[in-house]
Amino acid sequence: EIDEKNGRIKRLNLSHVRSENLTSYRNRQKIAAKFYANCDELQEKYPDNIFVEMSLTIRHCDVDELSSMIDKLNESWIRLINTPEFAPYFNAKGKYYKYCGYFKSLEIGSSTEFNKINPHFHFILHIHKSFLHTKNYVSNQRLLKIWKKSLNISINDDYQISVHIKHIKN
Repeated sequence: EIDEKNGRIKRLNLSHVRSENLTSYRNRQKIAAKFYANCDELQEKYPDNIFVEMSLTIRHCDVDELSSMIDKLNESWIRLINTPEFAPYFNAKGKYYKYCGYFKSLEIGSSTEFNKINPHFHFILHIHKSFLHTKNYVSNQRLLKIWKKSLNISINDDYQISVHIKHIKN
């Protein structure tokens, strides 16, 4: 929006999230730029590694519950990386531990329901290419089961969560 009286910008929204202010948007852009600046160096140092994008969500919660939900997300993430599927890469005793790492970002999205928000994690995993081999591969469906177990939710429970995992090429 532009102020008609003096021609100055009153409000500028460069993000797809209408309520997000310019400062948080620019901070997010700076963090992304720093991360991507190091990607080439990581690939040169560890040519057998790949980048994998992953998102993990939890049910929408009341604003008052946010702190406890973030704690639950973090505890569940620790349980997830200690499962047999992820332990070789992220557990200190794992075969590929010293070559792998991850970038974790917490996003708190808004919900269409009144006074509800949607906390979730986005990850970029720098992981050994053996993760994509048939016996080690974790599909979205398999990841959903592992994530539910990490959240201590029954596999058959109709708990509204979602996961996403995808190999980032180039």
